[in-house]
Amino acid sequence: MVLASVANAKDVDERTFFSGAHLGMTIEEAAAFYRPGTPGTIATGGSTSWGGAPSGQHYVDFRNYGPGAAPGLVHDWRVLVCYRESDGKIVLIDYWNDEKLSKEQISYLTDLNRPYGPLITRLNNAEEFIVTTPEQDKLEQKAVRPL
Repeated sequence: MVLASVANAKDVDERTFFSGAHLGMTIEEAAAFYRPGTPGTIATGGSTSWGGAPSGQHYVDFRNYGPGAAPGLVHDWRVLVCYRESDGKIVLIDYWNDEKLSKEQISYLTDLNRPYGPLITRLNNAEEFIVTTPEQDKLEQKAVRPL
Protein backbone atom coordinates (compact mmCIF):
# COMPACT_ATOMS: atom_id res chain seq x y z
CA MET A 1 0.00 0.00 0.00
CA VAL A 2 1.52 3.33 -1.00
CA LEU A 3 1.04 5.96 1.69
CA ALA A 4 2.41 8.93 -0.22
CA SER A 5 4.17 10.15 -3.32
CA VAL A 6 5.93 13.46 -3.51
CA ALA A 7 6.34 16.33 -5.96
CA ASN A 8 8.23 19.08 -4.08
CA ALA A 9 11.40 17.46 -2.76
CA LYS A 10 14.07 18.84 -0.46
CA ASP A 11 17.67 17.93 -1.30
CA VAL A 12 19.42 16.24 1.61
CA ASP A 13 22.63 14.31 2.03
CA GLU A 14 22.84 10.66 3.09
CA ARG A 15 23.70 11.41 6.71
CA THR A 16 20.69 13.71 7.11
CA PHE A 17 18.37 11.20 5.48
CA PHE A 18 19.55 8.23 7.56
CA SER A 19 19.54 10.31 10.77
CA GLY A 20 15.75 10.58 10.66
CA ALA A 21 15.16 7.21 12.29
CA HIS A 22 16.72 5.45 15.24
CA LEU A 23 15.65 2.82 17.72
CA GLY A 24 13.47 4.07 20.55
CA MET A 25 11.79 6.90 18.66
CA THR A 26 8.15 6.63 17.61
CA ILE A 27 6.78 6.13 14.13
CA GLU A 28 5.10 9.53 14.52
CA GLU A 29 8.50 11.16 15.13
CA ALA A 30 9.98 9.42 12.09
CA ALA A 31 7.02 10.40 9.90
CA ALA A 32 7.31 14.01 11.12
CA PHE A 33 10.99 14.03 10.10
CA TYR A 34 10.52 12.44 6.67
CA ARG A 35 7.17 14.19 5.97
CA PRO A 36 6.13 11.99 3.03
CA GLY A 37 3.62 13.69 0.78
CA THR A 38 4.30 17.26 1.92
CA PRO A 39 6.19 20.20 0.37
CA GLY A 40 9.83 20.18 1.49
CA THR A 41 9.69 16.47 2.18
CA ILE A 42 12.81 14.45 2.90
CA ALA A 43 11.13 11.21 1.75
CA THR A 44 11.13 12.22 -1.93
CA GLY A 45 10.24 8.67 -2.96
CA GLY A 46 7.31 8.52 -0.60
CA SER A 47 6.51 5.91 1.99
CA THR A 48 5.27 2.35 1.69
CA SER A 49 3.74 0.00 4.24
CA TRP A 50 4.83 -3.67 4.13
CA GLY A 51 3.39 -6.91 5.46
CA GLY A 52 5.26 -9.72 7.19
CA ALA A 53 6.09 -7.98 10.46
CA PRO A 54 5.92 -9.88 13.75
CA SER A 55 2.48 -9.96 15.38
CA GLY A 56 1.45 -6.56 16.76
CA GLN A 57 4.04 -4.73 14.64
CA HIS A 58 4.24 -3.00 11.26
CA TYR A 59 6.90 -2.21 8.65
CA VAL A 60 7.01 1.17 6.91
CA ASP A 61 9.76 2.50 4.67
CA PHE A 62 10.77 6.03 3.71
CA ARG A 63 12.62 6.65 0.43
CA ASN A 64 14.75 9.39 -1.12
CA TYR A 65 15.68 9.57 -4.80
CA GLY A 66 18.03 12.17 -6.23
CA PRO A 67 21.21 12.82 -8.18
CA GLY A 68 23.76 10.04 -7.70
CA ALA A 69 27.48 10.20 -7.06
CA ALA A 70 28.27 10.10 -10.78
CA PRO A 71 26.68 12.27 -13.49
CA GLY A 72 23.53 10.72 -14.93
CA LEU A 73 23.00 8.35 -11.99
CA VAL A 74 20.22 8.51 -9.41
CA HIS A 75 20.60 7.49 -5.76
CA ASP A 76 18.03 5.35 -3.95
CA TRP A 77 18.16 5.62 -0.15
CA ARG A 78 15.66 3.81 2.05
CA VAL A 79 14.94 3.48 5.74
CA LEU A 80 12.60 0.61 6.62
CA VAL A 81 11.39 0.67 10.20
CA CYS A 82 9.47 -1.87 12.23
CA TYR A 83 7.35 -0.39 15.00
CA ARG A 84 5.08 -1.76 17.71
CA GLU A 85 1.34 -1.05 17.49
CA SER A 86 1.08 -0.77 21.28
CA ASP A 87 3.31 2.30 21.72
CA GLY A 88 4.53 3.21 18.21
CA LYS A 89 8.18 2.62 19.21
CA ILE A 90 10.62 1.72 16.46
CA VAL A 91 12.29 -1.61 17.26
CA LEU A 92 14.17 -2.37 14.02
CA ILE A 93 15.71 -0.22 11.28
CA ASP A 94 16.95 -1.38 7.90
CA TYR A 95 19.12 1.35 6.33
CA TRP A 96 19.58 0.89 2.57
CA ASN A 97 21.80 2.78 0.11
CA ASP A 98 22.03 1.54 -3.48
CA GLU A 99 25.46 3.18 -3.83
CA LYS A 100 26.94 1.13 -0.93
CA LEU A 101 27.14 2.02 2.75
CA SER A 102 30.60 3.18 3.79
CA LYS A 103 32.36 2.06 6.96
CA GLU A 104 31.89 5.61 8.27
CA GLN A 105 28.12 5.44 7.63
CA ILE A 106 27.85 2.07 9.39
CA SER A 107 29.81 3.39 12.36
CA TYR A 108 27.65 6.53 12.51
CA LEU A 109 24.39 4.53 12.33
CA THR A 110 25.60 2.13 15.03
CA ASP A 111 26.48 5.08 17.29
CA LEU A 112 23.13 6.78 16.54
CA ASN A 113 21.32 3.68 17.83
CA ARG A 114 23.74 2.69 20.62
CA PRO A 115 21.83 4.51 23.42
CA TYR A 116 18.87 2.20 22.74
CA GLY A 117 20.85 -1.07 22.91
CA PRO A 118 22.09 -3.66 23.48
CA LEU A 119 22.21 -3.88 19.71
CA ILE A 120 22.21 -6.55 17.08
CA THR A 121 23.66 -5.21 13.83
CA ARG A 122 23.77 -7.00 10.53
CA LEU A 123 25.30 -6.03 7.20
CA ASN A 124 23.21 -8.06 4.75
CA ASN A 125 25.22 -6.83 1.78
CA ALA A 126 27.16 -3.68 0.87
CA GLU A 127 23.90 -1.71 0.54
CA GLU A 128 21.84 -2.89 3.54
CA PHE A 129 22.55 -2.42 7.26
CA ILE A 130 20.08 -3.59 9.93
CA VAL A 131 20.00 -2.40 13.56
CA THR A 132 17.75 -3.97 16.17
CA THR A 133 17.69 -5.38 19.70
CA PRO A 134 18.26 -9.02 20.71
CA GLU A 135 14.58 -9.35 21.70
CA GLN A 136 13.35 -8.00 18.37
CA ASP A 137 15.85 -10.10 16.45
CA LYS A 138 14.29 -13.25 17.95
CA LEU A 139 10.82 -12.06 16.88
CA GLU A 140 12.10 -11.30 13.38
CA GLN A 141 13.51 -14.81 13.04
CA LYS A 142 9.98 -16.17 13.53
CA ALA A 143 8.27 -13.68 11.17
CA VAL A 144 8.30 -13.62 7.38
CA ARG A 145 10.49 -10.72 6.25
CA PRO A 146 9.26 -8.59 3.32
CA LEU A 147 12.79 -8.10 2.01
